[in-house]
Order: sequence, then C-alpha cells, then structure tokens
Amino acid sequence: MILMGLENKKNYDFLIKDVKVPDLKNETFIVRDILILKGILQEISAKITNDIRVIDAKKNLLISDTIDIHVHTRDPGLTHKETLETVLKASARGGFSKVVAMPNTLPVIDDKEKYLDVIRRASKIKGARLFQSCSLSKDLSGKTLNDFEQLISAGCSCFSDDGLALYDSKLMERAMRSLKGSGSSLLLHSQSEGIAPEHANSEIFGVYRDVLLSELTDCPVHIQHVSKKESIEIIVKAKERGVKITCEVCPHHLFLNESNSDLRSSDFKVNPPLRTKLDSKELIKYFSSGFIDVIASDHAPHTSQEKKTSYEEAPYGFSGVETLIPVIFSELYKKRDLNIFKIIRAISINTSKIINADIKGLKTGIRPDFTIVDLDKERMINKEALISKGKNNPFLPYKAECDVQMTVVEGEIVCQNL
Repeated sequence: MILMGLENKKNYDFLIKDVKVPDLKNETFIVRDILILKGILQEISAKITNDIRVIDAKKNLLISDTIDIHVHTRDPGLTHKETLETVLKASARGGFSKVVAMPNTLPVIDDKEKYLDVIRRASKIKGARLFQSCSLSKDLSGKTLNDFEQLISAGCSCFSDDGLALYDSKLMERAMRSLKGSGSSLLLHSQSEGIAPEHANSEIFGVYRDVLLSELTDCPVHIQHVSKKESIEIIVKAKERGVKITCEVCPHHLFLNESNSDLRSSDFKVNPPLRTKLDSKELIKYFSSGFIDVIASDHAPHTSQEKKTSYEEAPYGFSGVETLIPVIFSELYKKRDLNIFKIIRAISINTSKIINADIKGLKTGIRPDFTIVDLDKERMINKEALISKGKNNPFLPYKAECDVQMTVVEGEIVCQNL
C-alpha cells in the first residue's frame, strides 16, 4: 500500500531505526538511527530510544537531497497530460524530494507572475518540492531574451528553452554573458537549426556550439539529455581543458537503443532519439568514469491517445520520473556492479550543485529531505501502478531489483511504501 502525504502528525514525528547512510567523501556506509520531531531532525546516532512511531529501515539505503533536474509538469495549460499534483506525487513515489520543472507549458513560464503562481500552487501539494525554471527567451520564441534580473529577484534560479533549442548563437552568447556570475543555472537543449533531431549531427553540432560559447564567456552551462558518443567526447575534452560544463544522461539513452527498441514505433519516439547500441555502451562507460554528472528522467508525459497515432504525428517524449531510481539501481548497480556512490551523487549532490540548491544532508536542527531505497526488494512496475497521468514509459512492464520505500520532504513523510 502506498501512503501519499497524509495529514497526520505521525508523518512529522518518527524514529527511523537501522538505516544505511552513505559517506560520499570516503565511500563507505554507516548504520544509524534518525529521530525527527515536528519535522525537525533532532538526533542521528548509533542507537536512539523513543516511544514515538518507529520505522524499521532494515539497513536499507538512505539518500539525501534527491533531485530530478529535468521534468515537464505540463501545468499550466496541458493538464490532460499531467498536473502539478500528479507529477509531484509521482516524483515522491519515484524517490525524489525535489524536481526541476521545464518552462514549456501553456502559457510559457517567462515572467514573474507566471513563475510565482506555479510556485504558490506547488507549495500546497504534499509531494516533491518544485524548482521551476523560466525560459531563456520570451515565449520560447528564440528571438528576445527574458528579463533575467526580474525573475532572479522573484526566486528563479534556472533558465532553459528546453523543448526547443535557442538556435541564435549571438542571443545565446548574450544570455550567457547576462547570467554569468548570477548564481543561476543554464540548462541547455543542445541542437542545431535546420537539421532534423533524428540526425546525430543535430545534437553533436549543438553541443559543440554551446561548449564553445561557454568557453568564450566563461559561463557555466549544463547540457541536457546527451545521447551520442561524439557529444560526450566533446564534453569530456572541454572538461579536461577547464570549461565549466556539466551534463546529464537519461535512463532511456543508457539502456534502450536500436538493438532492443523499435525506433519507428511512436511508443519509442523521443527527442533526442534512441541511438545505437554503441552509443549506449559509451554513455555507460563515461558515466562510470565520472564524466557524466547527472542522471535525469526528462519526464515528458503524454496521453495514450497521443502516443498511439502514427510516428510522424506522435509527440516526442517518455514518462520517467517514477521509474528512474528503480531502473538505474537495477541496471547500473545490481546488473553491472557500477560504483554505487557515483549513482547516488548523480541523483543528489551533483544536481544540487548545478542548480545551487541547498545541500541539507543529515544535520540536526534542519527539516531534512531524503529517500530510503530497498536494494533487495524486487518489484514489477506496470502502467497501472504509475501515479503520473503519463503512462508512456518505454521500460514498462519492468521487473525492478529494488524499490523506493519512503520519501521525506522538509521533515515530513510524503510517500511511504508499506
């Protein structure tokens, strides 16, 4: 049974026994008890006794500050696909305490009033916390830059034209120069104008341009959903010469490709598209080597009717925020024995640094954000189990070799799998 954000003081007052806490610096684990009263972390130690509600964590894994940096909420304007409530609850079920929402809604989130309205509505929902990005260009037009100063003063810390790409290189350079040193993040959908997104060169040329502009302006940028071997090689070389570049990869580009997916089926239509088996292999290699900073879902929910049309008419995108954590721990850790600490960093501390979010960790006196994952509990995930309205998930049905047990946001249990 899944409990979502119940109004109950037990969700603020509880003692977690025997939870496995990672020490990311030394790459070791320690088992601890954690006491939370009125949503405040009161104590963390080897053994705590208290007569309040006790949750036996059974030495399952705790991950602090989980963030999915790439989510499409569809709200406002496209709520037949998803709503703030469904996406934030789905994110919590998927193990995320925070998500970064893209601005390509209807209308586009491109001014202070729209930004504050979304933040206000999201704050009332018992689920993951929302970081709302705003568009780089007004109305995602690619023609006029947004009023960054006004939006930053309102609290916005991320800017992106994701869903589209900002093709005008002079405008992109101006955006980078304007945002350099502001503490805000540029999240870039790197593609080239005039080249179909299905063509590999669209991404490769786009990544190359954005890397060069970042180097020219000395402005940090984050490259979204890298899918090609050549793209990550450009990023690796840039990092080696000191360019301030970070990047993300999605589970579907890591594990799905032409060898195991029907690339002409609308069910597998995504932008960037699924690539070759070699591309997937190289992305996993570069993630293992530490050159890929983040794993993100690029959660893009659509209705079943929309995805059942012809390939040409079907929209791009997959639903994925609920399955990212089960999939990556199953595929990378359980099946391929990759370094578990790299996986943890890729969905938590690395992402926090990119968007300049507070890294709370586990300190007394705070309202903590964390997730508990059972790495030994198998779970069959099917479309009916998803909280998200978007059932267009290419992995399903999927036999996960782990499961999210609990998500705590601001010291409150917002999702618990009992």
